[in-house]
Amino acid sequence: YAAWFADATAGFRYNRPIILSKKGAELPAFEATLSPGIKFKEGHGWAHDWVERWSSTSDSISWEIDCIHPGNYVVELEYLCQKKNVGSHIICSIGSEEKQAVIRDAFYSKQIPSPDRVPRKEAYEMSGWKSLRIGTFHIGSGKQTIKLRASKIANDNVAEINLLRLKPAEE
Repeated sequence: YAAWFADATAGFRYNRPIILSKKGAELPAFEATLSPGIKFKEGHGWAHDWVERWSSTSDSISWEIDCIHPGNYVVELEYLCQKKNVGSHIICSIGSEEKQAVIRDAFYSKQIPSPDRVPRKEAYEMSGWKSLRIGTFHIGSGKQTIKLRASKIANDNVAEINLLRLKPAEE
């Protein structure tokens, strides 16, 4: 079996960074690397899942990207946040550049009704997410790590995180 598996997976790339092109990119939470204290809504991080539990400043969320079009990109975070958790501070770092943003607005949408006859184990989709502009970063070519961490947690959870969006900055 070991020989067959080695042959069958020859050339398979286990580390597959998300490509950042001139069109930008979306970095979904289910494709991130989470530190041990952060948890997904459903638990496994399958497609359409999001980060639900982020309660320590020692935890982080990170993505590997491969930038094929270096330049300036606006970074936005899609989140849900209950009123009691407003005020958490998030730091985003790309390479040696860091920007901080504060979650100032509570936003919590409803679950999209599902016609499932049997309740699913996967996370149900939400009807909307709030967008938070973190800032503009200069991203060089090649592989980079994008990391989110909290410098302050207002109550018991930073926020629920759906994705990080990178959009080309307007010149």
